[in-house]
Amino acid sequence: MSVAEEIQPKLEFVKLDSVSFMNLGKKMVVDNFNTHRNPERSDPLTVEGVNVIWFVKALGVWKMIISSHLARGLLWEITYTPNAKNEIYLDVYNKLNKVKFSLGTDKG
Repeated sequence: MSVAEEIQPKLEFVKLDSVSFMNLGKKMVVDNFNTHRNPERSDPLTVEGVNVIWFVKALGVWKMIISSHLARGLLWEITYTPNAKNEIYLDVYNKLNKVKFSLGTDKG
């Protein structure tokens, strides 16, 4: 059973606190990666293999960004809107490249 199927009935009645949201987000990332991974190219991802690299609550919306050493170049952004619709959104991003811009030197 996927995480979405597991939590769907619960989310309609429960507001998540920060710890519950973080734990649920990790499970959603694991489920998303393992559903779409190529078994010949990568091992399954576990909750222990993901890292929350950014977590914030602003204007009533929780957001976090998760990465994993196993899924190099992928980032997951999870948004939880408890006050509006009590929904969670999962966006997956792939790093295309890294570009350095020099802003000059400090002459002061």
